This record gives sequence, C-alpha cells and structure tokens, in this order.
Amino acid sequence: MRLNAKDFCATALVAAIIALYVAYLQDSSGWIVSSTRATAAVVAVLGIGACALGRAEGLYKPDRSLPTAVYATWAAMLGSLAVVAIGVVLVSADPAALRTLVVLTVGLWVTATVRHLLTAPAATAPVRRRPGALDQAPRRAVRH
Repeated sequence: MRLNAKDFCATALVAAIIALYVAYLQDSSGWIVSSTRATAAVVAVLGIGACALGRAEGLYKPDRSLPTAVYATWAAMLGSLAVVAIGVVLVSADPAALRTLVVLTVGLWVTATVRHLLTAPAATAPVRRRPGALDQAPRRAVRH
C-alpha cells in the first residue's frame, strides 16, 4: 500500500519532535525548549497529533486477524507507555523520561508507517444488483 497525505503529515510532526529534542539536547535557549517540562508538553501534543493521523481504521474489530491483533497490542503497549512517560516527565522533569517519551513516540510512528506500507489496500465492496440487471442498459425518461 502507498502512504497517503496523513502519513506525510504524521512524518512532519515526528520530524518536528526529533528537531525539538535535538534542540533540547543542545541546550538551546529558545523559549519553547528552555525546560524539560515545556519540551515534554510540546512533544506530547505533537505526538498525539501524529498518532491521530496514523490511526488504523477497523483495528479493534472483534473479527480481526492475528497480525492485526498483534499490531493492535503492540501499538496499545507503546501508547500506554508513552502516556506514562508524559506523566513522569511532567511531574519530575526527568530528562531520561523525556528521552523515553521521544523514543516511544518515534517507535509508534515507525510501527504505524511500516504497517501502512505492508498492508494491502482494502478491497472495495461489490455492487449488488438484482439478477439479470447486468446486461440491461439504464432507462431514461422520455419527455415529449
């Protein structure tokens, strides 16, 4: 399957997260990366946006296949750990928790992008017609 516009927007958001984290590591004196908590807040907002763009339709249906169930479990685990990392870094301002948050967010993006690349496009549902209607041309109303 090909990537779509949502995937490219999610990629841009993750690239912004990486650039922001690199600026944080360089001790940039910018207003947004001046503290660990501020950087974590921006990373969280951008990461949530990227996850919203990268979501999969029908992922949590009861009749899903084993690979889909494994992917859903993996993504849920990474997402849950990212939420915990957000809480830890916002409370403690721990740089290790910020690093964990960034790694988990990038991991979610990689997982979703690889899945989008490997998943076959959904087949379109066949159009149901009444028997014998395939050979008949549509009738037009005649006005006099």
